[in-house]
Amino acid sequence: MATALRYLLFSSLLIVASPNKERGHGRVCDASSFSVANLSALAMQGQDKMWKANTTAALCLQQCCASSSCTAWNHHLSSIDETHHPGECWLSDAQTISAVPSLPVDVWVGGARVPVSCYGRPCATPITPCNGSNYTQCRDNLIKHVFNTTTGTLPSRSTPDYIEDWQNWSMHGLPGPGQGTGVGNVSWRMALKKLVWTIGKEGYGMREGMLRLNATVWYSRNTSGAAPSNSPPAGYGTPTGDSPHCPTKTFPGYDSYNQQSDTLVIHHNGHSPCSGSVPARKTNCTDCTPNYDTVQDWLNEVGYDVFEMAMPLHGCNRIVANTSCPLHCVDNPARGFDCNKCSNIGSDASLDGSHQWFEQFEEFGDDVMRYFLEPVILAINYAVNVLKYKHIIMIGLSGGGWTTTISAALDKRITLSIPIAGSVPKFASKLYTKWIPDLPEGSTQQQGTGGDFEQNMARPMYSACGWACLYVLAALEPDRTSLQMLHEHDSCCFATSGLHDGIAEYNSFVQGELVKEKGGWFQTAANWGNFHEVNYRDKTTIGTMIERLRRSRGIERYHFCDLPFDILHNGPSNLCN
Repeated sequence: MATALRYLLFSSLLIVASPNKERGHGRVCDASSFSVANLSALAMQGQDKMWKANTTAALCLQQCCASSSCTAWNHHLSSIDETHHPGECWLSDAQTISAVPSLPVDVWVGGARVPVSCYGRPCATPITPCNGSNYTQCRDNLIKHVFNTTTGTLPSRSTPDYIEDWQNWSMHGLPGPGQGTGVGNVSWRMALKKLVWTIGKEGYGMREGMLRLNATVWYSRNTSGAAPSNSPPAGYGTPTGDSPHCPTKTFPGYDSYNQQSDTLVIHHNGHSPCSGSVPARKTNCTDCTPNYDTVQDWLNEVGYDVFEMAMPLHGCNRIVANTSCPLHCVDNPARGFDCNKCSNIGSDASLDGSHQWFEQFEEFGDDVMRYFLEPVILAINYAVNVLKYKHIIMIGLSGGGWTTTISAALDKRITLSIPIAGSVPKFASKLYTKWIPDLPEGSTQQQGTGGDFEQNMARPMYSACGWACLYVLAALEPDRTSLQMLHEHDSCCFATSGLHDGIAEYNSFVQGELVKEKGGWFQTAANWGNFHEVNYRDKTTIGTMIERLRRSRGIERYHFCDLPFDILHNGPSNLCN
């Protein structure tokens, strides 16, 4: 009976145990990760630690899987004396567990963690967390892990795989999303090009990935001399005064779109609302379009050239759910991956941008964060090496804000980064052990809750460099600046209401590290926004900071004392008083 009970309980662990991942190699930690030489008698050792009494065997295993230091576990099933270890769970950092019973009549179940083969390939080098002693090394480690390189250098490819000329693309009517509102008999050109890279290739400093995905960039130029007035003046026009004023070719600067600016702004608009469970979003929503949310046209109108991007599986990067595996998966026998094992995003032809799809590839050792970040690095290579831009600036909203922060941490060619509603340090790290909740989406206010697959603390990348580390790296060099912009009552995420003290605390830490490193500056600002968007206040601040950067002296720390609309005032105290 005891043997049957032990077998039944141990078998159930395969189903009940939480699939927490052993970081560094992608293997799922479950009952199969443990050797069990003798179920009937696994004894306690001196270095063992009791976790909690009155647990189930499955929960005991789950707790060991969740702990990086736990290498063995024991759960007490039965004893002739019911007061002797009833339901106790013991977690150990010992390498083995001796099969010597503590009492002859005890029955224990458990095991020691076994070496992991990583599916027939060498296991990844353990991740070294950034502790602040050498931030250059922290960046190198981050690059190695994101792009699976051995040198700590960024991907070097510069030229897009495809360049399509959209020179005839025109905006119509008053400024608005896509091609404008169409209101008014006016139009103006954006000198548009579509740049496409195939992501996941081997070479250029990277190992081959398990996927082939397209990354699309809409490239448009300064239209400040050709765009129309904001609205028709009263009584203007013929016959009813309902048409905005539009410059003609005789106006000075009209052909600005034919000339390249010295400043390129990478605008990353993140996720698309075309995803989700609402059917109308999938059937009546078009997100593969330039100027998706009006920001690209606004940046062009105020005088900047723009690369507009979206996240993988979103916008022009979207793939069809029920063909996601056969069209995009690449067999990789050396890494134990067979595309016959691949699960599609969904079972029907509806379009879905769920990033959870990437998890299966991560579990087989693919460094899936490359599919989010490689497009940005390749776009910068093209902008700097081919187009010869002087200033590279990156802004982004939501998932685009997340991408902006991490891209700036990876690539020091981004001299000004402005992530909008993209992150807070919502889980602790070795470098910064405090955290604040992601509200309102992380409404449980527990550490790490809220957000998407790529924001989950289980992603191995964060073991190398947590949020405070990423913020420092985004402004590590003396001529670089990162302005994190949030909204007091954001309708989605990273709202600042009630969290001002916690925000000031991590700002003080990051700024202190930058002072120590003689680096640039990081600061969080917030305005009274109550919607998840790049609002007018954000745009005013963005324009102000870009113009300060373009001046001969660039951005100085004292500029952070008077940020427009800022309600947090986390500027340098020695300069702002």
